[in-house]
Amino acid sequence: MVTDDTDVMCFACMKAGAHGYVCRGAEPLDGEEYLDISGIMRNQAGRYECKASNDVATPDVKYVNVVVNYPPAIKKTQSSETPVGRMGMLHCDATAVPTPEFEWYRDDKRLSNSQGINIHTLGTTTILTIANVTEEDYGNYTCVASNRLGIQNASLFLYRPGMGRNNGSACVSQSLWLLLVCITCLLFKAEWDWQLDGLTTTTNTTTNLTVIGGDQNLMM
Repeated sequence: MVTDDTDVMCFACMKAGAHGYVCRGAEPLDGEEYLDISGIMRNQAGRYECKASNDVATPDVKYVNVVVNYPPAIKKTQSSETPVGRMGMLHCDATAVPTPEFEWYRDDKRLSNSQGINIHTLGTTTILTIANVTEEDYGNYTCVASNRLGIQNASLFLYRPGMGRNNGSACVSQSLWLLLVCITCLLFKAEWDWQLDGLTTTTNTTTNLTVIGGDQNLMM
């Protein structure tokens, strides 16, 4: 028996002259026994037992295998830190019933097996392999998992050793820090010139500050 996630599942067990029952909440109805699961979830899939018995013969047991379908959920991804000229591998794992189909994208362009690129899918795992990484291969890749019930995607990264996918943010932070240090140094230099060169005229072209003679006038 196959059903979709959150559907209502119901099956009956009956046998003439017997008191039948099934596991997990059977309810009797007009001589039959029903198992009714409202909003069945994926963790309720499995084998259910139906047993009919009386005082005359040994119990008769039947089994029902319940398969619960549900849309893909990407559970694990693995990016790759790979130097130029080496092999890079991106991993993407998803759970779904029916088994998901996978697609790989780079900048909205779907990838396929071609020279230097190999896509291998086994069950709920797919691996994108780049045989010989070049500078042009670095960047963001998208793994897409889908079945008839839904679709989900995740981003993975192929990046240079020591750089990481957050390298852009790190560079911006470093640049701002250096800019702050430079501004601080210039301010201290302007104050230092004014204190030491009180009897001369000193011009700081960077900050447009001018010191005039012995009157210690500061002009901007």
